[in-house]
Amino acid sequence: LCNTVKHEQKLPVAFWRKPCTKAAFCTRLKMANIDSDIFFHNDVVFVVPYYANRIDEAVRLFDGRYITSYNALPSRTSYRGYDAAMIFCRMMYDGFEGFLGKTLTPLTTPYRFEYLDGSYTNTNWVRQHYRHDSKIVVE
Repeated sequence: LCNTVKHEQKLPVAFWRKPCTKAAFCTRLKMANIDSDIFFHNDVVFVVPYYANRIDEAVRLFDGRYITSYNALPSRTSYRGYDAAMIFCRMMYDGFEGFLGKTLTPLTTPYRFEYLDGSYTNTNWVRQHYRHDSKIVVE
């Protein structure tokens, strides 16, 4: 499906549900050139760094305000920046410990922080599943 690329370029990871268990690493450029029907046919699951469902009401509200302010559609970085502000600004006042083990979802991507090896780490990953029935399910 895709060529393996250098470690720092791995975006995203695809796991085949059956029968192969190998992972394929694809660059965004290579991903743009692949027919998504292949994903549905092969029941592919991607681990993605961020998922914003543009039909979700909270995301639509954010998009509208962003477009009004900047006259452009928000990027994935815009969504993550908003999430970071909503999570960490609140933690500056309430403390980090109260958030440990809880799932936080400012827009649509959930975060779950644990204290691991001396630092706070987001342990939640979003999986984008291309199912055989042509539906994309976020898990």
